[in-house]
Parts: sequence; structure tokens; C-alpha cells
Amino acid sequence: MLERRLASVGSCGSEPSYLTLLTYTSCVNAALDTAAASFKQQMLGVRSRQAVHDLIQRRRVLGLATEDRRTLVPVFQFSEAGRPYEAIPLILRVFGEAEATGWTVGSWITTPNPELGGETPIGWIRAGCNLEDVLDAARAAAAPLRW
Repeated sequence: MLERRLASVGSCGSEPSYLTLLTYTSCVNAALDTAAASFKQQMLGVRSRQAVHDLIQRRRVLGLATEDRRTLVPVFQFSEAGRPYEAIPLILRVFGEAEATGWTVGSWITTPNPELGGETPIGWIRAGCNLEDVLDAARAAAAPLRW
């Protein structure tokens, strides 16, 4: 269901997919904001907004804080079954150690990466490619962000 709304991706190491690059506007358009809180709760299998925020704080789900204090939850991190991809919490942990913002992670995960053959990290994940490759790319991207 969610997968159908997202661009198709190529196989591992093939030419880059045409998954839309993350910009502020496209990310906001591709995210679920607080007006859809009940949908986020249902999709994540939790009962309250606080539980959604707890998942974000525990780096289980990517959340994007807006200037008007809303939290956006980008749909690209969810499989067709509506659950976060296995790699998402691992990537969030890598970037969390560097104290990167959700916007930084969201931008990185949707930008073509030369270490992944020009594929976006989320495209790599969706295609079922080697998880360690995407984590190595995340570590390389996060390293310069550390103090």
C-alpha cells in the first residue's frame, strides 16, 4: 500500500533509482504530520501520540521536527506492511551518535550515494541489498558530523 505510492527502485548495484530526492518541500509532502496522529498510531501499532514520540526518541522511527513544533514521520521508512524497515533504527543509531538532526538523516537516506553504486540508501534497503553496506555508508556520512 505505502510502497505503491513510492517510486520503484532498481536492484543492487544497478543504475540509480528515480526516487525523489529529499528536499524540505518534498519531505513535508511525503510525511504524516500531527493532523494524522491516529493514522501514525495505527500504522506503528501504538495507542497514543506519546508512544509515537517515544519511538522517535528511542531511535526506532525517524521523526522530523518542524519550526511550528509538529513532528513529521516520513513514509519512506515504512515497508508495504506498514512497519519501519529493519535498517532504520540502526541508521538512526549511527547518526544519533553524531547528534545529527532528523532532517540530516532524512536528507542522507534519500540522496543517491556513491558508496551504494549511486543508489539512495532507502532504495538500497527496499531492494533488499546488503544491510552492512548501507550501515557502512551511514557511518562514513556520520563521521564528519561528530565533534
